[in-house]
Amino acid sequence: MAQFVATTTEEAIQAFTTLATSLDEAMLELKTAHETLQSSYEANEDGLGYHSASIQGLLDELAAIEEEAANPVKILILKLTRAAAVRCSNKEKNVYGGKSR
Repeated sequence: MAQFVATTTEEAIQAFTTLATSLDEAMLELKTAHETLQSSYEANEDGLGYHSASIQGLLDELAAIEEEAANPVKILILKLTRAAAVRCSNKEKNVYGGKSR
């Protein structure tokens, strides 16, 4: 992951917003991929033979990991969104003394 250093208030706001959006999209993509895998498994379960139970076990493990990660990611998204809102509000109130640094 590339490191980004915000040099202005606008860049910081954009960075917080972009990170929050990216995290939200990544969680949605993970959920969609899991649902696709689960659906594919269910459609082909009979032909998987003795591998069926281990595949279902992995899918269950993935679901548990997804659920476990969901709350911390939601909290991080909320914190990033709040940070962007605070920066935006401070900029509008000219807290930074007329400069956006």
